[in-house]
Amino acid sequence: MYFKNYEYFLAIVQEGGVSKAAKKLFLSQPSLSKYIKRLETNLGVELFDHSSYPLKLTYTGEMYYKYLMQYIKI
Repeated sequence: MYFKNYEYFLAIVQEGGVSKAAKKLFLSQPSLSKYIKRLETNLGVELFDHSSYPLKLTYTGEMYYKYLMQYIKI
């Protein structure tokens, strides 16, 4: 699994969008968008429904989120 900077993914989920998450993380919106694109490319799946606002998780995104939440609790 790909865990580098998983906090970025979690922030986007919690904030409901890249712009709000970027502000929370003190990052630029374009760099956070590139991170998501790279993460989705590395995993070979779409984690977010990019056509909705606020961003919504796909089924695969929900599974990844649940997996990360279990990983964090360990």
